[in-house]
Amino acid sequence: MAYVSLYRKWRPRLFSDVVGQQHVVRTLSNALGEGRIAHAYLFTGPRGTGKTTVARLLAKGLNCVNGPTAEPCGQCPSCTRIAEGMAMDVVEIDGASNRGIDEMREIRERVRYAPTEGKYKIYIIDEVHMLTNEAFNALLKVLEEPPAHVVFVFATTEPHKIPATVASRCQRFDFRRLGSADAIGRLKHVAAAEGIDVTDDALALIARYADGSLRDGLGILDQARAYADQVTADVVADVLGVVPLAQVQRFADVLAAGDTAQGLALVRELQEAGRDLRQFLKDAARYLRDVLLLGAGDETAGAALSEEDRAVLERHARELEPDLILEAIQALGAADGDMRWAVRSSLPVEMAVIRLTRAGGRAEGADGAATAPAGGAAAAGGDAADTAALLARIERLEQLVAQLAGGAAAGPAASGGGPTEPRDAAVAKPSVAPAAGPPAQAGTEAALAAGDRLAAVLAHWDTLHRTLRERRHLEVQAFLREGRPVAVRGDAVVIEFPPHRGFHRSSLDTEANRRILEDILKPLLGWDVRVTTTLAGEEEAGTGTAPAAAAPSSAAPAARRARGSGDGAVSQGPAPGREGGRAAQAAAPPDDPVQHPAVQEALRVFGGKIIGVERRDA
Repeated sequence: MAYVSLYRKWRPRLFSDVVGQQHVVRTLSNALGEGRIAHAYLFTGPRGTGKTTVARLLAKGLNCVNGPTAEPCGQCPSCTRIAEGMAMDVVEIDGASNRGIDEMREIRERVRYAPTEGKYKIYIIDEVHMLTNEAFNALLKVLEEPPAHVVFVFATTEPHKIPATVASRCQRFDFRRLGSADAIGRLKHVAAAEGIDVTDDALALIARYADGSLRDGLGILDQARAYADQVTADVVADVLGVVPLAQVQRFADVLAAGDTAQGLALVRELQEAGRDLRQFLKDAARYLRDVLLLGAGDETAGAALSEEDRAVLERHARELEPDLILEAIQALGAADGDMRWAVRSSLPVEMAVIRLTRAGGRAEGADGAATAPAGGAAAAGGDAADTAALLARIERLEQLVAQLAGGAAAGPAASGGGPTEPRDAAVAKPSVAPAAGPPAQAGTEAALAAGDRLAAVLAHWDTLHRTLRERRHLEVQAFLREGRPVAVRGDAVVIEFPPHRGFHRSSLDTEANRRILEDILKPLLGWDVRVTTTLAGEEEAGTGTAPAAAAPSSAAPAARRARGSGDGAVSQGPAPGREGGRAAQAAAPPDDPVQHPAVQEALRVFGGKIIGVERRDA
């Protein structure tokens, strides 16, 4: 006798054999018992959940010699022929290959004829969503006025593709994915009846990868039995080509320890063993999900695991921070998508491992940004390989530059230098003392209010960048990185770009990108924010104004001698140290660019030296 696959051999022959679909079985059984038969049924749900099987059981119940009945005998000629797929009154049609109008017209002609053996003529159309619109229209007339002896059963995995005119004329039943307990129980029953030696952890692994489909689970069990006499979890993993749970647990240990070397070694081992890295990403994300849910108090997470593996899951729930787990799940998902375009398939996985393990080993600052170790130029050079830390440093430097630039006009006047003409009246104090009286007082208060608003924008600039990253608006963040906030006019935040960054300015200035920034800034700042952009020097060129030079002071000649001629002169020498830089900054004139705090911070962070100074007014 020819071998029969397990999923065919163990196909349910009675309604009571159906697992995990009690809501469907009970409704149909009651309808058959009471003789309330609908003319059309729509069975929807994932593959392998019993849609076609229940359709055949319904046909048995209708055409059994005792029918309509909820308990067909299974022995009469009608039941036997239906079970063998040879019944003349039960027509099964594959909607994927018989999807045209001609096939539906043929059905429309044939339904007029009475059944030959039983009481009903049953048409089972599988994958019915594949029919064309014309075919559905041809079928619609029959559904509107069907003969009393005809019953249609439509099965589909994509019910949203069924026209509403057809779906509304059917009784709909939604088949659910099998839970782990139901799937494992049925697999254990089949294995015991077939004499298959299978371990509990192997059954749990089969149920996990069957993903709610009992047919897929029986197929995996059948394949594993042919691979080895005893079916264990390692056997199932070898058959499926997936990563054993022990290696997924090892990945969680790597995250907890922040061990980059061990993480990269794990990826290399997976590749050498021929494991599917994309499946590894899915398995790792699924395991981390269980860790996250268990840590949040969901005791059902990982319920199908053995006691030993459950203990490991609980340990990881204690060791891994929820923020790191969430970041890891996102990084694994992104790596899965990037693998389709990567030159080397392991590269996105390796990048994710490096990013996650280094992130886990960094301390968090007060603002949530990763903080780099102190140590001046040497520390900066030692962290150069850490991309995330370097980006964080650059962001802090950009913030400092923006803050200093915003207060540059007011700074010299406050420190005792000569009066200066402000670049932007919205952020600087008036250069000429106003006459006493209410109008001047109101103007001063407006200027201070605008300055306070700019200070608020600068204070939340890092948060804006971090939120863009978290929400995966990476392109918007890349454009924004080239600009800086320079003023607040009313409710509008003005972002200035360098003259050679016109592309970034125009890209950020689209309505969609501005809306993204405004939606993030509004709750941070507390007012209805508008975002506008400009290029450096653009407003001055358009209005015919230019920034006025600082008033002469006794220190100016010394400053010019220190800089050179002032028209592009070059100053050679090593970068000053931190303490020396502060002393020089205190003693030097406020208009000396070499001693500007932003320049000194750049020297400290990147460990460079000044090789030249070019004045913009030259």
